Amino acid sequence: LRQDLQHSTATRFEDPIATQFYKVPFCQAFDLVRGRRVFLKGGIAYVPLLDFVHILSNEYSSRLQRALLMTARSLPALEDDSRISPLLKGISQLYTGEDYSKPGDDVSGTISLGQLDDASRKSYAPCMRHLHEVVRERHHLKHQSRLQLGLFMKGIGVTLNDALQFWRSEFVQSPRVGPEKFEKGGYAYAIRHYYGKEGKRKAMSPFSCMKIITGNGPTGDETHGCPFRHWDPDVMRTRLKRFGVPQAVVTEILGLVKDSHYQIACSRYFEATHKVASGTVSITHPNEYYKFSRIRLSELADALPAVKS
Repeated sequence: LRQDLQHSTATRFEDPIATQFYKVPFCQAFDLVRGRRVFLKGGIAYVPLLDFVHILSNEYSSRLQRALLMTARSLPALEDDSRISPLLKGISQLYTGEDYSKPGDDVSGTISLGQLDDASRKSYAPCMRHLHEVVRERHHLKHQSRLQLGLFMKGIGVTLNDALQFWRSEFVQSPRVGPEKFEKGGYAYAIRHYYGKEGKRKAMSPFSCMKIITGNGPTGDETHGCPFRHWDPDVMRTRLKRFGVPQAVVTEILGLVKDSHYQIACSRYFEATHKVASGTVSITHPNEYYKFSRIRLSELADALPAVKS
């Protein structure tokens, strides 16, 4: 058997003897059999480790099809159940990852107000970078934009006192607000509410990508939302070029946006701006983007001395 395996895989592996093989019924490896990529004996296909992903993929597809069929048969009855129907309608918008509502000790207070401008350029997702630039330029944001950016800032470690100072320093410069209205007009109260210090005293969670994408888009002079979902393609193209994204990647991102793959487009933007191989990052939350960015920038900084030497 060892000689048979060696002969059947000699052209594909430098050391077939050291390669791991899995015994699989040949009916589960039709694609590999058709391509003559496995050794067959007694109805058993000997699948090399590198090809075993095909077996797993076929098994996953088979189980998924069976589960979908069972669900389709049960759906009419489930939709009539008032307890389950709302869950079914909202399941496509569910986010099950980290909610970043309570920054851990390793994050809370780790970013100062003086670092926010630099962090926004290097580590904010495009949606949050845009909001940060708008508030710094106009010294004002509408409610939904404040909520989106304010909760994100809490999630990356901005303390309540720093958040109050940041928003106050911007809004007092706006003719719409001023110092007195900021304190008494609900602005300061809302920020404390983000941190669970007002109202029900429950910390609010930063918005996930899915919540931003599926929520109400901006109208008029509102600036919230997902750039990949809500911006005009020409605006997106101009902004990506300003952010230093190569033309080939800009074209790729716009193609993803056209096909409604907004989160993949954001992930591709991250890869292009952080020197990461294409297809290796999956972004599902702006705070996750920030966390991945800080890790990657630290890795690149650590590698600099080795490059210089």
